[in-house]
Amino acid sequence: MSNEKPDKAETSADQPTRLMPGRDGRVAEAGPSPDSADQPTRLMPGRDAHAAEAGPGSEQATRIIDRADTPTVITPRESATDDESGATRVLSPSSVPASAAADTPPVQTDLSVPSARAPAAPLATSVSIPVAPIIQVPAPRTGASASPSAARTAGSAADRDELPKTGDFIKGRFELIEELGRGGMGAVFRARDLRKTEALDPDPFVAIKFISGNLIGFERAFVALQREAKNAQALNHPNIVKVFDFDRDGDLVYLTMEVVEGVALHARLRASNAKPLTPAERDHLVHGMLAGMSYAHSRDLAHADLKPSNMMIDGEGTLKILDFGIARRREYDTVFDADDLFALTIDYASPEMLNRQRPTPADDVYALGCIIYAMYAGAHPFNHVRADLARSEKMRPERPKSLSRVQWQALRKALAFTREQRFADAAEFQRAFEAPDWRKIGSIAASVLALILLVSWFAADPVQSWINVSRLDADQKSVLDRSLKDGAEYAAGGYAEDAVYAYVDALRLDGSNGAARSGVKRAVGILKSRLQPAQYRSYLLAQQQEESSPAWLKAFFADELSRLPAQ
Repeated sequence: MSNEKPDKAETSADQPTRLMPGRDGRVAEAGPSPDSADQPTRLMPGRDAHAAEAGPGSEQATRIIDRADTPTVITPRESATDDESGATRVLSPSSVPASAAADTPPVQTDLSVPSARAPAAPLATSVSIPVAPIIQVPAPRTGASASPSAARTAGSAADRDELPKTGDFIKGRFELIEELGRGGMGAVFRARDLRKTEALDPDPFVAIKFISGNLIGFERAFVALQREAKNAQALNHPNIVKVFDFDRDGDLVYLTMEVVEGVALHARLRASNAKPLTPAERDHLVHGMLAGMSYAHSRDLAHADLKPSNMMIDGEGTLKILDFGIARRREYDTVFDADDLFALTIDYASPEMLNRQRPTPADDVYALGCIIYAMYAGAHPFNHVRADLARSEKMRPERPKSLSRVQWQALRKALAFTREQRFADAAEFQRAFEAPDWRKIGSIAASVLALILLVSWFAADPVQSWINVSRLDADQKSVLDRSLKDGAEYAAGGYAEDAVYAYVDALRLDGSNGAARSGVKRAVGILKSRLQPAQYRSYLLAQQQEESSPAWLKAFFADELSRLPAQ
C-alpha cells in the first residue's frame, strides 16, 4: 500500500465526505420508494474537517428565548485548565452560489454517485461530494478534542434545528401525537408508548422532551444529562412531574416524562386579570410549590431554573414542577455533570448564578421568592431587572397588600441578594411563610396587643401625641398603626435599616410617638454595631439632611454624630 497522500480537494474538509444512513439506520436503496423519501440519506463531513478560525464574539454565551417570553441563557462554566479546548457552536452555512460551484474543480471520488438517487449496491469506503462549508466557532468550555463523535455532531447540527414533527416514530416505540410546547430548552410532544398499547394499558401516553441542539452541542453533554436525569428519576412527589427515562435516537436526545393535562402557571398568571386566582387557589398553589421543592432539596437536588413556565396546574388544581431532568446535585465526586451546560433564566436567577457559581437550594429559594411575589402582587418583585443590577441599584420590592406580616417577612428574606441572608432551602422558607399569623390568635390576645400599641402612642408626650393623633383621619391612623407594627417586625427579623424607615413613617404622622422614637434608637444601635465607623457617620449625615424628617429625628441624628470621635 502506498503511503503517498492524494492531493486535497478544494472542499471544506480534508477527508472525503462520508455517506451516513438516515435516522432509521438504513441506507437509501436505489430508485424511489416511500422509505427513501421519508428517510433521506444524509451526507456528513469527514472526521478531520477544517474548522474556520473563531471570529470576534466567539466567547459570547448562546441566548435562547424561553417559552414564557423570558430569556434562557446557556453559559458553559469556566475551564478547569488552560489547555482545555473549546466546545463548538455550529452556525448554519450559507448557500453556495452557482458561480462558485461552477468554478469548483472536479473532485476525485472513490465511487461515482448519480445525482438522482443513491446506489443499491453496498457503499464504498468514501464518497467526495462538494458541499457548503461547515463553520465551527469555539465556545469557552469543554474538555474535548477532535473526535469521530465531535465530527458527527458538528455535521448534523443543521439537522437538529429540524425537530421531529407530529406523526413521527421515535426508536420505533413512541408515536408523536401532538406538540405541547417549544422553548429555548427544546420541544415537548405528547406521545403514545406502543409497548403500553400492546400491553393494553388504559393510559399509554407519555410526554417526550427533545433537548435543544444548543445544549447537546457540547462534547460531554449526553453523558452529563444522562446522569442528571437519573437523579431526577428517583424523585417521587405529587408536586413534581415524574421523569421516566433518558435516551437518544440518532442525533435526537430526549427525556420521557409524565403527561400533565392542564395549563402552565405563567399562562394562568397572565389570565389573572380576567379571572384572578382566589386566595384559596393561590395559597394551595404556593403550598404545592414549596412542598415539592422542599422534597427535592431534602434529596440534595437543586432545580436551578425555576420559573412560571416550568410549572403546570393540572385539572385538579395541583401544581406540578417540570424540568427536573437536568437538575443538579449539590455534591459530586467529580465536576463532570450538567453544570457544564449551565442553563438559567435571567429574571429568576440569583446573583450567585448570574456570576456562574454552582447552583444550590438557596438559589432555588430566590427564584421561588420571585414567583410567589408575582402570584400575590401581580408583578415581578424587581420589575424583571436582573438580581445583580437590582442589588447595585438598591431596589426594594413593595409589600403586596394581600400578604400578612409573617408572610412578607419570609418573602423578603427569600428575595435577599446573598445566599447567607436567604433561607438555606425551600423547607426553611415554607416553615417561615406558612407560620401562624398574629391575626389568627385569639381575640383576647389581639385586644391586649391593640391596647399596648395605643398606650405606646402617647408614651413620650401624652398630650402632644393625643393632639397629633386626633388630627389624623382614619386612613392616616391605619398607616400609623401599620408603620409601628412593621417597624417592630423588621427589627425582630434583623432588618434594622428597614425598621428605621418604618418608624420614620410613623414619626411623620406623630412626631411625639414614644414607640417610634424608641424603635429608631434600637434600630440605629444595631446599625452602629454592624457598620464601620466611616459608614455609620455617612449614614447619620444622610439621615440628618433628609428634609422630610421630623424635628426630633434630626436632633437625634445630630446628637449621635456629636458622640462620634473626631476624624
